[in-house]
Amino acid sequence: MKLQKSSKKISVIVVILVLLTGITIGGYLVLKSGVGVASISQRLNDILEENKKTISGCQSNPNDKNKDSDYDGLMDWQEVTWKTNPCVQDTDGDGYLDGEEVTAGYDPTKPAPNDKLADQESTEPRPLPNNLTQALAQSLAKKIAEENPASITGALDSDSINTSNQIVDQAIQETLNKAILEFSLPKITNQEIFILSDNSPSAIQTYAGEIVETIEQWAVNTSVDRIEKSESELFYQAIQTKNFVEIDQYIEFYKGTAQSIKQIPVPSDLINIHKEQIGVFWVIGNIYQAIKEIDTDPLKTNLALEQYKITRELFNQTLIKLANYIETHP
Repeated sequence: MKLQKSSKKISVIVVILVLLTGITIGGYLVLKSGVGVASISQRLNDILEENKKTISGCQSNPNDKNKDSDYDGLMDWQEVTWKTNPCVQDTDGDGYLDGEEVTAGYDPTKPAPNDKLADQESTEPRPLPNNLTQALAQSLAKKIAEENPASITGALDSDSINTSNQIVDQAIQETLNKAILEFSLPKITNQEIFILSDNSPSAIQTYAGEIVETIEQWAVNTSVDRIEKSESELFYQAIQTKNFVEIDQYIEFYKGTAQSIKQIPVPSDLINIHKEQIGVFWVIGNIYQAIKEIDTDPLKTNLALEQYKITRELFNQTLIKLANYIETHP
């Protein structure tokens, strides 16, 4: 991805278009690569076993308060407190990441279902795992358990087929509702950004220039400006080869850019566009992160690839609104 410098007014449109242009992809990338073809039931044991494995090359450091060596949501120092393995995402092997369990009020060292912490009085239902493939399986298993087993395992009459279909549909809907949150634009309050009362042409141009400079700086810092392949090619190659070095670069680029844009003072007339820009960069970072999880969460990867098209279209609309505003404030 090469970023060209020109006038600030043009660059703010061109640069972002270069980032997001020409990507029309979907789950076919996963299928074409030959990954994720196995049934959910076949993959479940593999996924659960994978989460119980020690992460290759993991070097925990409880003295670094910001380090999460196994990316399970618990910092290394917290793993010491909870007596969990800082290099294993799911210490007790019950399908929930250690960080998920602690956040929800469950013991990360004791397998579900009887692992509620004694001092937790919450009556909230246990949330589905962040791993969407596991979430679907657990939701489906719960739905089946709630039904009369005979209606599922008996003769394949029309009633049992309809019941089975309803169970699957309900489980899928629960899982999709969870996925929507991860790939939806985050809600950003006015208190989280810096708002200017100045909406003059000069203020607008300054804002646009800072947006461009921020994107260009993060592109250089993460070296994504040296990546020549399109993002669709990048997705396919990463899924097929399991080499996620460039994916990691883009995750850092999108997440870092989102955080930096959030710090840019925005003219009050551009608040909504500003929030959309931040949100889109953040969501695309989540999408890239989901690409990396093809082996452990193939469902999330497929949903992420589909969501990319929607997010790209949303950002295109944001670009149009920003371009129109700039054009009317020369």
